Amino acid sequence: MEWSDDLSLGNDHLDDQHKGIVRVVDNLLEYRDHTVEPDSEFARLLSNLRIELAQHFVDEEHLMEQNGCPTPELIEHTNDHVLMLLTLAETRFIAKEEILYQTIPHLSEKLASHMSEIDRVYMPYLSPTT
Repeated sequence: MEWSDDLSLGNDHLDDQHKGIVRVVDNLLEYRDHTVEPDSEFARLLSNLRIELAQHFVDEEHLMEQNGCPTPELIEHTNDHVLMLLTLAETRFIAKEEILYQTIPHLSEKLASHMSEIDRVYMPYLSPTT
């Protein structure tokens, strides 16, 4: 997963969050240590990703609501966020490393698709509020 203009929403705050998420996902994808112990670097990166995504989704949903996004679209977008967070939350219960390491690329693809396709549909509702 690499940062590109396709992921930009024209909102510096959200774009900076997207860049941070991309960095963490890239670190997870390149991580070669096969320990998934609670104190491992991999576990720390997963925790950071959960925190960054949760904050980003809250900020994004708040802007959408403030900027008048119709309720059905806001609910649909929020549900997509919830599904991604649930997928990520499930990773802490995966015991087999090979399954865990297959989950991260899938989540990476889902995040890239969400940022480059779904978020861009809602760009009119993601401008900074004053």
